[in-house]
Amino acid sequence: TTDARCVLVTRVQRPGADPETFGKVFRSDWRFDFYELDPAGGIIRHPRLAFPESARSLARRQDKARREGRPIPERNPDELQPGTWQFQAAMLVMPTGSAPNDLRQRPAFAAVGWTLPAASISLVVAMLSFALAVAPSRDQRTTST
Repeated sequence: TTDARCVLVTRVQRPGADPETFGKVFRSDWRFDFYELDPAGGIIRHPRLAFPESARSLARRQDKARREGRPIPERNPDELQPGTWQFQAAMLVMPTGSAPNDLRQRPAFAAVGWTLPAASISLVVAMLSFALAVAPSRDQRTTST
């Protein structure tokens, strides 16, 4: 059996943000609504998840809390988690050029692991070996004076 789902995903911007200017830029304001549909026609779940806070932003908030003597804040539990189907679906509704550009978050590159660099190096070594094998031999005669 397959675990097929029909999901509608929408990107919700901060109220009042122009979707053509600041709405494309301020990712920290983005929220994503996931409407998971029931085969019978109803809505099973409707979670709203936030765009993940950057590591620098979280560190900044935590440093500020330490300096002020307040409790150290944690990540928002309602954030998108990289590597999940929700994160991949949310990337499809992000404006062009606004999606995260970290290749390590993309499952295809993460799944490759060490095999891509190993295959690339092996191909270069094989091409060099072939070039040396088919290269014409040099004349080894020496001239006597």
